[in-house]
Amino acid sequence: MSANPSDIEFLFDAADRFHRAGNLQRASELYERVRTLEPYHVMTLNNQALIAKALGRLDLSLRMLEQARRREPANFEVLANLGRVSLQNNQSEEAERYLKRALEIRAQDRNLALSLGKALHDQGKNSEAKKILQVALRDNGECFELLLYLGMVVLGQIEEDECEDCSECDREARCYFRRALKIEPEDDRVLEQLGYLEQLTRQL
Repeated sequence: MSANPSDIEFLFDAADRFHRAGNLQRASELYERVRTLEPYHVMTLNNQALIAKALGRLDLSLRMLEQARRREPANFEVLANLGRVSLQNNQSEEAERYLKRALEIRAQDRNLALSLGKALHDQGKNSEAKKILQVALRDNGECFELLLYLGMVVLGQIEEDECEDCSECDREARCYFRRALKIEPEDDRVLEQLGYLEQLTRQL
């Protein structure tokens, strides 16, 4: 006898409410009840993966997300979360692949673009990361995280000797960092990057 879809959705909605409220234990219990009725309920697998991620169990999170992806290969939430968790698990190549697929579905998502920029930067693909982040900045206006990472990507280009004109890259990186400081004047990450940029340019 098959499970009643309305029962499954009722339980899922209840679990989702507890999840959003931060009651992960109760949410987990209800998600498990959903899976006794429908073992491969995609959004339940997705949300259980997010709980596993919150608990630091990244390998389990990725396994659940892979199960969900096999059921629905074009599910935006699943692809986006696979990208984010892969990035957190230092799997930047996998993160790049999933984030690009997710951005094909929702091209204007600023947070996804930022995550993809990080994944590319981690692999030394600074030119590609720069293009992705510049488009996101153009579409979203002044955003601290985008400006910070754009500065870091240009800094990466200087480190890897990818600049045709190092002085131009230096000015560009400083511009991004200073714009970021206008938003968050005391942010230590920006100040550290500026300090490192000073050291690097003195060595060139």
